[in-house]
Amino acid sequence: MMAGEKATAGAAAHPDIIKQLRTKPMLIESRQFLASHSELAQFMNEHPDWRADFVANPGNYVPLSPGAERAAERVANYHH
Repeated sequence: MMAGEKATAGAAAHPDIIKQLRTKPMLIESRQFLASHSELAQFMNEHPDWRADFVANPGNYVPLSPGAERAAERVANYHH
């Protein structure tokens, strides 16, 4: 199973995490958030490329709320 498939399967098993990331995708960078979601932290450590892609394109992984979508665009534009 590839990282993207594992992420999709993991997301289905953890709708609470998806709900939080939907409104605040940059939580993925929060040590406190990852400390409270050890399975996600482990997955991120095992798949650093997935982590980088999530930061750059969170809408590919979770349906973003309108406010989160605008914030993600600002972050993406800042990094380019």
